[in-house]
Amino acid sequence: MSYALSTLWYERQRYVPAVLAVAFSCLLIALQCGLLLGLFSITSIPIDESRADLWVGHPEVPSVDLGRPIPEAWQSYLALPEVERTEPYMEGFAYWYKPTGGMELTLVIGTRLGPDSIGAIHQLTAELRTLLAEPMAVVIDDGEFGRLGIKKVGDTAEISGKRVRVVGTVTGLRGLAGPYLFCSIYTAQAILNPPIGQCTFILAKCHHKEDAPKIVEKLKQEYPKKISPFTRDAFSLHSRMHWLTKTKAASLWDWPPCWDFWLALSSLARRSTRQPSPRSRSMPCCVPWASHAGEWQPWCWRSRSGSAWLAS
Repeated sequence: MSYALSTLWYERQRYVPAVLAVAFSCLLIALQCGLLLGLFSITSIPIDESRADLWVGHPEVPSVDLGRPIPEAWQSYLALPEVERTEPYMEGFAYWYKPTGGMELTLVIGTRLGPDSIGAIHQLTAELRTLLAEPMAVVIDDGEFGRLGIKKVGDTAEISGKRVRVVGTVTGLRGLAGPYLFCSIYTAQAILNPPIGQCTFILAKCHHKEDAPKIVEKLKQEYPKKISPFTRDAFSLHSRMHWLTKTKAASLWDWPPCWDFWLALSSLARRSTRQPSPRSRSMPCCVPWASHAGEWQPWCWRSRSGSAWLAS
């Protein structure tokens, strides 16, 4: 070990740049992975910002933004002693026709607006909920005005053939697939036009949050392949992993740092087979060496003059 360390120290001018390159590539990988995970946390905003402990959706629902209509009568499945209350949740994509021309895909989210609503996001204040009680009123993020082709609160636009009006804004809730439109469940039903008596998810609030995993396991056993129950944290992770593993968005972030890492490793390998400097020809060391044909040979004790002493 001491001989190997002394060899590396003696040839530090050859190895230190490559080691620094590999270390910097690892730093880039960690940084970009952090940015990637933070980016996809946007997809679970409707879950993370709600007060619901349980989410029940269609079997094999891939993500919170890809729910399918289910009967509101499924609330009876959650008539359990541990459950405090339930409510329907409406969500779906719809095209927003900009007043300036063109259109934008948006995600419409409709919930109940009462003070005890478990589906409404935390940022919806009592004032905003009062404004959303108006038919065809929506709230958007304050950074989405340009994306939606409007300039201020009070502007109107058309969505799915219905005229809607922006009555307020929230902060820090920009969407990834499209801008979020927060509204009442009745406005969402008018825009999305689901079958009568159906919604997208059933939400539930437990008397004690720690009972949620037990309820999920019980529902899976009693109604296998009929419903998809999740705790809030589990559904949030489920939605993020869908975007991370089942879409092409992640590949744009995964490949660049990986290429940096392999380029750094190849640089280190090339440096290990480069001819030694004249000042170190008299010092033997253990290095991998290549034949004249360019093929890798076994490890050996090799002197700096080029003669092999002992093959490993």
